[in-house]
Amino acid sequence: MGVGVILPAAGASQRFGAAAGTSKVEADLGGRPVFLRALEPFLERADVAGIVLAVAPEALESFKARWGPQLAFRGVELRTGASEGRAETVRRGLDALPSDCDRVAVHDAARPLVTGDLVERVWSCAARHGAAVPGVPVAGTLKRAQPENRVDGAEAESDALDALLGPDGDAPPSGRFVHETIDRTDLYEIQTPQLFDRRVLARAYEHVAARGIGVTDDAGAVEGLGEPVALAEGERRNLKITTPEDLELARALLRAK
Repeated sequence: MGVGVILPAAGASQRFGAAAGTSKVEADLGGRPVFLRALEPFLERADVAGIVLAVAPEALESFKARWGPQLAFRGVELRTGASEGRAETVRRGLDALPSDCDRVAVHDAARPLVTGDLVERVWSCAARHGAAVPGVPVAGTLKRAQPENRVDGAEAESDALDALLGPDGDAPPSGRFVHETIDRTDLYEIQTPQLFDRRVLARAYEHVAARGIGVTDDAGAVEGLGEPVALAEGERRNLKITTPEDLELARALLRAK
């Protein structure tokens, strides 16, 4: 059975691009763009029958101009994703994969430090259990904040994004209170690549679209069908680049390696 690989790269990169002036997936990482490093381990596998890189509609032409020849040389299909959400981007990627891809892996184009060993662990886990995602145990202390801001003793309803990221998009607002401490036992931070049976993943996203369900990863869509998803051992260096600081950390890890 062949494996198809989808790399979603259609996000707006708001927290990265505003500061750096470029898309995070095109940023230089040791002489190669982030997205190219993210897809390299899949190019080395004989069982990968097709790779689709899905970029934002407004970025497609400029992406073709800069990277089209390199991608074509490597047999990577460049397609239009959806700026409005990951789910539609993956759905379009599924339609673009060759018909002989019976399994599908989805890997963030912004995770450039994925290793061949990690890919092999996910593949082996999925071979035994049907679907697999890599994860690492949560190491830090987790606390849930109160649902409103408190400024100078006054309570105010906060915007949903501000409640998560803070007014400047980087940190929680000052004066907010802890609601509870979360028990981190059995909690994992989930990474990519995530590997599924193609028919199951397609059905999962049909289910998501029909019900207007929001998901933050592909496994969440599959879990919504009641399908089991197994955990494979992830790697802490398999970070996702979201901010310029993440890129600097990735550069340091790459130099250390």
